[in-house]
Amino acid sequence: MISLFGTALCMNMLAVEQHLATMWVNDYENKSVKVGVILMAVVILQCVPAGIFVQWYCLKEGFDIYKSRDTCVPVDTEWLLALIGFSLCLVTCALCALWLVILHRYNKKKTKKRLQLQSLSARYQQTENENTNKAIKPSLVGYLLLTVIGFILTFFRGMSVQRYGSYNIYDRIFTNLGYMFIDCYAIYHMFCFMYYSEAMRFVIRQDFGHFARDSCSIRDSHVDYREEASKTTETYFSQLRQSWL
Repeated sequence: MISLFGTALCMNMLAVEQHLATMWVNDYENKSVKVGVILMAVVILQCVPAGIFVQWYCLKEGFDIYKSRDTCVPVDTEWLLALIGFSLCLVTCALCALWLVILHRYNKKKTKKRLQLQSLSARYQQTENENTNKAIKPSLVGYLLLTVIGFILTFFRGMSVQRYGSYNIYDRIFTNLGYMFIDCYAIYHMFCFMYYSEAMRFVIRQDFGHFARDSCSIRDSHVDYREEASKTTETYFSQLRQSWL
């Protein structure tokens, strides 16, 4: 259940992280530990208590961990929980979309005046903030589409439960389809950030290049290292030049 609430409220994490990046643009790279602690605290506060309570409430009667043959995942047995989960998705998506639109407009204006920022790293971070805002837009659209699909699947799942009872074949099919679409959205979300981030694309191409090679000598490794270091440097200074524009 903790993962259910984590999925339903994941857009909050994006909004909080972007808000922190916007607030601390001058020294964001020096506050990685503080940002990590804040994001972990948000996850714990919004997911763990609610997840533990729902898990306890649904299993407090009639479930024996040693003898029961039923699943211990409440979403698999209570279709209304899936409806509640997708409703949370819709609410958080709407609120975070509004929040991120405001941040994007602010970052867009600030990017045009980035020469007024204190340092080159701040100008670079401001450029990254705007690029990340652009990547989140299609991700939000995908998240909204996931919510709509989830509502449709939950509706048909509820109809099957009311007609045939729990644990019928249609109930299992719609439940597994819901899990599948959540996994598909996770992949789509990563592709959104890959599309708008040149640095991420470079690292991924580099990893695939390593996978494609069967073996190489020590000399080839040194040559490859120098070439990759040169490409990394070129990418860094290319983005740095863009931060001056």
